[in-house]
Amino acid sequence: MKTTAQTERRHSKRQTVKSGIVALLQPDRSVEIGNIIDFNHNGLSFIIESDKCTSAIKDAMLLDILLINENIFLEHVTTSISSKRIYLNDPRLNRYHAVSRYGVKFENIESAQERQLRKLAKEICD
Repeated sequence: MKTTAQTERRHSKRQTVKSGIVALLQPDRSVEIGNIIDFNHNGLSFIIESDKCTSAIKDAMLLDILLINENIFLEHVTTSISSKRIYLNDPRLNRYHAVSRYGVKFENIESAQERQLRKLAKEICD
């Protein structure tokens, strides 16, 4: 259940996303893949699992979202980071296994991108 602070911060409820929906993230000329976990027309949250505790993801980045089965591809959506949390899994491992959760807000969305985001929401949300 969402707390009042989370609801007020977002101004609109995010919907849970079907399993297996990914985003290609392009921070600082590198590429990372994140699993999208919730979504609305203002932004989304995703997680990245890696063996390193740091990521190239900074305050702003470009985001590409691809759904092969639905023939949907959103390219170069500008976002800003609204939240970031890093969790370390299983301390028994000889190396760190970090799970990073990010919340991003869409910025300067073009009208064509906005239409595609609405179409995307219909396809990926439970």
